[in-house]
Amino acid sequence: MSNFSYFYMSKQIKIEQTDDDLHQELMEVMEANLGEQERPKVGIFWCSSQIKDVFGVLARDAEDQARITKGNAVSCNELHKNLWKKKTNYYNNHGGNPLYAGEYKDTPRGRVFYLPANNEYVIMVGSWIDEHPEAVERIKEAFDLTDELIVTVKIGFHDESFSNMYNFYGQKL
Repeated sequence: MSNFSYFYMSKQIKIEQTDDDLHQELMEVMEANLGEQERPKVGIFWCSSQIKDVFGVLARDAEDQARITKGNAVSCNELHKNLWKKKTNYYNNHGGNPLYAGEYKDTPRGRVFYLPANNEYVIMVGSWIDEHPEAVERIKEAFDLTDELIVTVKIGFHDESFSNMYNFYGQKL
């Protein structure tokens, strides 16, 4: 591949071939991460009645986030609102995706926190989880929260879905 540049949305984008030293360094970084893929994560997610699973998962390594987060509770700094906007913008330009219809708060959602002082993970969700506790296993799997870890599920008003009050299996509440 040769070096070139092009313009996208009035911004110049430069594309270059990596040299051998940089390529080797980047490969070493990726290789070092191979054994770290299943470490516990924190982040945000939604649950879908259409696919009966979690989607829109944004997961960050809990220990890495703990090093850069101040306070007693650790999670990612991304917000559901902002991630939903990015996803809907993307899918609006690529044929759509029914999972991202409506507003971000219309779909059951939640967030995973890590509490370092207790070495505990907290899954914060809305009351939709009462009807479908089996969703917890899907959330734990998405965030690499194994049975050896302390994991607590808590219901918070913040994570209620309002406009589209459906449970995990699409039944109107």
